[in-house]
Formats: sequence, C-alpha cells, structure tokens
Amino acid sequence: MTDQSSAKYGLSFRDGGWVLIGAAVLFLAILTWALAPAVLRMVARPPGDGETLASYEFDLSNLRLPETASLQAAMLYRDMVPVLDAPTSILTTEEVVDRVSTREKYLVEDDTVIGIEIGGEARAYPISTLHVHELIHDELGGVPIVVTWHWPSASPVVFDRRIGGETKRFGVSGLVAGGNQVLYLRSTDGRVGGEPLFSQLLARSITGPEQSLTTIPCRFTSWPRWRESHPKTTVAGRDEDLKKRYKHGDPTAYYVSGGLIYDTPVPEGGPEAKSPVVLAESPDGRWTQITELDLSPEGDWGLVPAGRRQPPRLEPETWSEAHRKLNIRHALWHAAHALGLARPEK
Repeated sequence: MTDQSSAKYGLSFRDGGWVLIGAAVLFLAILTWALAPAVLRMVARPPGDGETLASYEFDLSNLRLPETASLQAAMLYRDMVPVLDAPTSILTTEEVVDRVSTREKYLVEDDTVIGIEIGGEARAYPISTLHVHELIHDELGGVPIVVTWHWPSASPVVFDRRIGGETKRFGVSGLVAGGNQVLYLRSTDGRVGGEPLFSQLLARSITGPEQSLTTIPCRFTSWPRWRESHPKTTVAGRDEDLKKRYKHGDPTAYYVSGGLIYDTPVPEGGPEAKSPVVLAESPDGRWTQITELDLSPEGDWGLVPAGRRQPPRLEPETWSEAHRKLNIRHALWHAAHALGLARPEK
C-alpha cells in the first residue's frame, strides 16, 4: 500500500483519532466506577480479622456470659451477612401459591417459616431466605421488628426494635456466644466502633451497658400450617439480585452431620449436640426445656427432622391457645446448654 493510500484510509489524531482515544478513556472511567465499590470493600472492609475479638472493634467491656459459654470469632469480619433493612417485596398468599407451578416459585409445601402476627396483621418469613440474610428489619401491625435467624444454632427470635423509645437497626457482628448469634446496634450516625453486643437467645446485651430486648411471639412452623391458621397472611419477599445465594444457602448437610462449627461444650447425659430443643418461659421467668428425650407417644409435641433446606425442630401437633401464649424459643441443644438455658438431666 502506498503512502498516498495509507493517508487515504488511515485515521490520524487530527482527523478523528481523538474520538477513539476519548472512547477508550470513557470506557476506563466507567470500568473504574463499576469496580470501585468491590475494590474498596476489599481494601477498606469492615473491622475483623477472623481471629482476635478486639479486631472487630466492639465494646467488649463488662462481658456477661455463663461459664459454659465463650465469645468467639465466627466470620472473617463484621457485616459479612447481607442483612435486609426491609423486605424487597410483600407477597400475598395467592401470589405465593400461584408461583408454585412456575419457575418463579418461592415457597413449597415442606418449607419452614417464621410466622408472626401483630395487631391482626400476619406475615411469614421463609427460612430459606433467612439462611442468607439472618436479619430482616420490618414493620408489622405498626411495630418495628427485626426477624433474626441463626442457622448454626437453628434459632429464630423476633425482637421489637424499639429501645429507650428509639427505633434501632441491628447488624451481624461476625461473632458467636455459646455457639449462638451475636448482634450489635448500628450507630445512627454511621460511625463504626464501640457498639455493645447482644445475644440472640438471651435477648439482652452481653457487653457494655446492660440492655434487654423485647421479644415478639412467633411460630417456627411449616408454610402449610401457618397458611392454614392465617389464610390472609402476607410473605416477605426475597432480593432477586441474590438468586444464586438463595439457591446455594442450604445447611441441611450440617444438621445431619455430627460435627460442630464452633467450640461449645456438650455434656454427657443429655441429647445429641444438634438435637432441637424448645425453651418455654414460665411467668416467674424460669425456662422449661423440651427435648427429644422428653417426647412420648402421649405428648402433644413432635419432632420434625431436618430436610432439604429445612432445620430440625420440635413443634406442637396442634397450636392450642395455651401454646400460643407461651414465650417459646427454639435452638439446638449445644447452644441452649452453653447459654445456661437448658440442663443435661432429663
């Protein structure tokens, strides 16, 4: 090709090459903008190193735990769990049922839910969703609540988010106490560091100033049983951007295996470490335990074994009015015992 033809077909900076250079610069700017959040999370991630408690930067003063429980690192850093600050959608029962026969099905007949009713308004929170989020902030019947779930201890607890007259939001600390979930109060001004820690099962602070959380009665049951007793119930929807995480968030293998994730003592003379236990609070504040060892053919409690995406649990054969009035907490034996809520003797 001659110099004349090169000049004819080539593209110099003066006669248009600047367009390509500008496009390249714009592309790099967009790429940097898109990747910046991920890079910043890697470089300036929340506090925690997966080992030392002090690295999570919480208030660790005045630690209040039974001798059988210890505070341990459970995640590499705080807030690794994508907490839902509000359900992304609220579905009606009809919408959920209509989806069963489609690829967009959400709840199926053997799914477990945390069911809550406040002021005549009922809502179900699927365990398959909470496997990923662990915490869902919501408002039901005019009450601000946080629905909590800790799959390693199979423990669902619902709290009123109002403390001292102020509505709060919680985060996942990345720590466990007695093998059970530890929460923290998020700062309202966004500052990080020095927050007190709260035990999910104990429903109170375990470091810093003494504070108690108000629990909201809930049912840990199957979707069909909740729907039958609450036909007008709504269902908290899931984040469609996390479809893959929901699909792979299945701890069933953990429930049916023998090992524990955390170092919690399991005394002899009681149930197996991962046996489900129900803790019922009496009017005088004492806790009565119901375990597999307490079940009998005449009893009104039954064992629901672990299944696909579903944790093991103990549940009344029928939810009587007496059962509904009980302040009940569910957990696996190792966590309930470590926190002093269950005893090894039958």
